[in-house]
Amino acid sequence: MDGYVRLADLTQSLTLSVAGKNLCWQPFVGEWKAQSAVRIMTGALIPDGADAVVMQEDVQVSDDGTVTFNTLPKINQNIPALAKM
Repeated sequence: MDGYVRLADLTQSLTLSVAGKNLCWQPFVGEWKAQSAVRIMTGALIPDGADAVVMQEDVQVSDDGTVTFNTLPKINQNIPALAKM
C-alpha cells in the first residue's frame, strides 16, 4: 500500500516534511528526523520506527515537500504483522 508512516511526529501538526522513500527494491536508509514522514511504496517493508501507514489518498502532498494528513491515523493502521523490516 502506498502511503506515509510514523505517528509520533503528528502530535504537533498534521503537516510533515518528507524524509525520503521506502521502495521494495531500495529501502529508505537516510536519517528519519523528527517531524518528518517516510513515503512507503506498495510491496516495501515497513521501516523501523514506523507505527502506521496512511494511504496516499488520505493525504495532501504539497510542492514544498510536505505532506498533510487528512486525519490522525490509529496505531498499527494498515501494517500487516509480517511487514516490518
